[in-house]
Amino acid sequence: MTVSNNSLDVAVLEWCKLMADRNDKHHWSHVVTDAAAFEGSLLTAIGMTKDEFAGYETAMRRYRDKFIAHLDSDAEMDIPQLEQAERAVAFYHSHVVEQEAEGIDLHGLPATGAQMATYYHAEERSAAIRYDAAMQPVAG
Repeated sequence: MTVSNNSLDVAVLEWCKLMADRNDKHHWSHVVTDAAAFEGSLLTAIGMTKDEFAGYETAMRRYRDKFIAHLDSDAEMDIPQLEQAERAVAFYHSHVVEQEAEGIDLHGLPATGAQMATYYHAEERSAAIRYDAAMQPVAG
């Protein structure tokens, strides 16, 4: 349970840095050359309107602020769905490697969307195997 919760929390924290916190130095608006074009392409790629994405950002920030950064007294936790977050980050990565980065910037990192997907799924499988092993009853 703790591993799953920690992974969820880190995913939300990191997503907010890249996609939700416009003042953060890691936010996409400080990285891409043409912010307006990127935003339009991002919304198209993830199948959301600007208002829907703003609502999603709000939900992600609320979860981060109320349950990760500060444990407020809210009686109910609304855990955000991460499918949209995953699609947004995949688009962002593809955009950066295809249009923003120069060769040396990516040394040792996945340099295409396909390489990133392969890396992600391999790590996901590895984590699942480790999690399953850790959840096995201890022999007495």
